[in-house]
Amino acid sequence: MVKPFSKNTIINNLLMSLSFVLLLSGPVKADFFDFLFGPENCKVGSNYTCNQLENLPYNVFFYSPDKTEKYLGLARNLPTAKIMSVNYANSLNLSRDAGWSTIFCLKTNASECAEKH
Repeated sequence: MVKPFSKNTIINNLLMSLSFVLLLSGPVKADFFDFLFGPENCKVGSNYTCNQLENLPYNVFFYSPDKTEKYLGLARNLPTAKIMSVNYANSLNLSRDAGWSTIFCLKTNASECAEKH
């Protein structure tokens, strides 16, 4: 004989199915995990998703130890911006602890420097 499902079993299965659907949808997934665990480090203080921060273009500015600014150009994404700055420092024979720094300006359609990273 087949045992009928209880009301609790049906409700639990529906809630589990709904949770699964919500977790698989992109924006809801990010917002849900941000709610539970806080934003990812890359999103703290930013209006952009981690994926956008990683893949949008950046204007790269290099600051030598004497605080002289040099525009290095437009990088296609954040990893490339980091490589550009390190390569430039290497071309000047500057070690990582020599006092140089960089600013990566997030480039959007609306701004040449929507956010500094």
